[in-house]
Amino acid sequence: MDALIRALIEATLRGATPLTFAAMGGLICERSGVINIGLEGLMLFGAFFAALGSDRTGSPILGLLTGVLAAVALSSLHALNTQRLRIDHVVSGVAVNAIAFGGTAFLILPLFGQHGSTPEVPAMSQWVFIAVALALPVVAWLWLFRTRGGLHVLAVGNDPDKAAAMGLHPVRIRTGAVLMSGVLAGLGGGFLSLAYVNQFSEAVTAGRGFIALAALVLGRWHPLGAFTAALGFGLFDALQMRMQGVPILGMTAPSEFWSSLPYALTIVALIVFAKRARPPAALGKI
Repeated sequence: MDALIRALIEATLRGATPLTFAAMGGLICERSGVINIGLEGLMLFGAFFAALGSDRTGSPILGLLTGVLAAVALSSLHALNTQRLRIDHVVSGVAVNAIAFGGTAFLILPLFGQHGSTPEVPAMSQWVFIAVALALPVVAWLWLFRTRGGLHVLAVGNDPDKAAAMGLHPVRIRTGAVLMSGVLAGLGGGFLSLAYVNQFSEAVTAGRGFIALAALVLGRWHPLGAFTAALGFGLFDALQMRMQGVPILGMTAPSEFWSSLPYALTIVALIVFAKRARPPAALGKI
């Protein structure tokens, strides 16, 4: 029984880790007032280029750095669209996702010589990522609510005009927040390709960027709340993997049922709890 519980805890932490990175990135971005539905694309970009960098250099550390830089480059497009070109945040996020899905699917063949997925690449320890993910919500909470930089992000996310009147520069602060979401989402993607499956495959993120968005809404845009929601999804994901093939009342549910269960429960949780969540006052305002 102890071994079973330990395995369940470890699987929960593995499932929650990429969500925590992406959720913290999305939280900082949206606390500044910028909607970021492009988290899925940023994670995918980070995962692909982390695998590419690790494969080409033989160093997973350099691979992870490559993935993070690629995600930051893609997030800079979202910053340019929303802060300079004044494009609707949701439209820009959709474009980010489209570029990531199409771009990574296209680049696999010319860069790796095969369709659909890459070969295995030099990998990193999962526990390095998990340790950082466990500390990250506390660090994010302290930074957002206890430092001048974090309070500036909250100020422009609630009232950019008032923040500007106080001498702040909303565009610069929001741009920095969007780029930070690229760093953290890139780390989440890097975890998937370098420490979770040790390769990149098309759509390896499997909707985790969207789940991370749901986690920050369920967590009411608070780092500790978003982390709790990510842990909950990780737990359901771990349970569904162990329930596949297990008969209940003499019947065995198809594997698709268990695979879809965490996503279905996330939707139910959003319907039940999202009404109580209050987003930043200026979220999505151009």
